[in-house]
Amino acid sequence: MNFIKEMFPDLDDVIIKRLLDSTNNNVDLVVTKILDGTYKGIYFNIKDINCNKIKKPICKQPIFKKELYFPELIEDFSSIKEEIDIEKNRKEIKRLNNKILEFKSNSNYKLRQASEYYSEVISEIKRDIDKLNRECTLSILKKTLKEPGALDLHGLYTKDALRFIDDYLRIYEPKVLKLITGSEESSLSLRPSLIKFFKEKKYTVQDEGPCLVVRKE
Repeated sequence: MNFIKEMFPDLDDVIIKRLLDSTNNNVDLVVTKILDGTYKGIYFNIKDINCNKIKKPICKQPIFKKELYFPELIEDFSSIKEEIDIEKNRKEIKRLNNKILEFKSNSNYKLRQASEYYSEVISEIKRDIDKLNRECTLSILKKTLKEPGALDLHGLYTKDALRFIDDYLRIYEPKVLKLITGSEESSLSLRPSLIKFFKEKKYTVQDEGPCLVVRKE
C-alpha cells in the first residue's frame, strides 16, 4: 500500500485497500487499473518507476480515464461529507419537487413570457435538487465503501445504486460481489433492477434473503 500511496498521494486508503483486495494484492495490476480505467489485462511494470524521482502524483485528476458517475469516490474520497442529515435533505428535495409542480400548474405557465421565466426558475430548482441528492448519495456510498464485505445499498434511489454499481464494476472488476438490498418486499424497484443489470453483464445472481450474491460467469 505504501508504494501506491507514494505514487498516488491523493488516493484514499479505503480505495487502495479495495483495489488491492480485488486484485489479490497485485500491485502491478492496481497501478495499471489506476492509470487506465479501461484495463484489459496489460500490466504496468512498477519496476520501471523510480519512486525517489516522483515529485508529484503520476496522473492528475481524473485518476481513472474512463468517465465515472461518482468520480468523487475515487478522486476526492476524504472530502465527502459523511455525517449529513439525509432525512432533512430528502424532505427538502420533496418540498422543491412540489414547488416545481406548483409552478407548472400555474395558470400563467403556458404563456410565452411567463413560461420562459418559470423554465429558468425550475431549472435552478432542479440543480438544487440534484446537489442535495448527490450529497446524500455520496454520504451513503462513502459509509458503504468503508465497511468490509458486502455493499449496503440501503437508502439509495435505484438510479443512483445502479450508477454506483456500474462504477464499482469498472474500477474493481470483482468476480464475486455481495449486495445488501433488503427483502424483496422492501426493495420493489432496486432488487429487480439489480438482477436485470447483472444478468445483462453476464453475472449469475443468487438470492440470499436480504442480499444478492453475484458471480462473473
